Amino acid sequence: MVATVRSKVPTEAELLKARNVLFVPYNPDSDQIRVERWLKKKGDTVLRGAPILEYTVGRSRDIRVITAPYDLTIGFIHVEYWDNAEVGQTLAEFIQTVIPGSTVPLPAQMAPRRR
Repeated sequence: MVATVRSKVPTEAELLKARNVLFVPYNPDSDQIRVERWLKKKGDTVLRGAPILEYTVGRSRDIRVITAPYDLTIGFIHVEYWDNAEVGQTLAEFIQTVIPGSTVPLPAQMAPRRR
C-alpha cells in the first residue's frame, strides 16, 4: 500500500488507515528528508525499537534515526538511500511479525468497516 499523508502532522485516524506503512516523519525545519542509509533491507526482521534507517533533514548534516514501531519484517522500500522524500510520503512497507519469545504486543487492529 503506497500512501501519502496530506496534513503536516498525521492524525491518529490517518495513521490507522495506512497500517504497515513507514512515512517520512514531520520535521519543523524542512518538508524534505534525505535517506542517508537503510540499516535493514527487504526481508529483514526487525525488533521493536531497533533502528531501521538514518536520515537528514533539509541541509542539516545531523543524522537522525527511525526505529521500528513494533516487531516487523521489512517489505517493499519505496525511497532508496541518498534519495529525497517529502513529509507524508511512503518510505517503506512492513509486514507485522510475531517473533517467538517476544513479549511486545502488536498494535490494536481496526475493526472492519461495514458497508
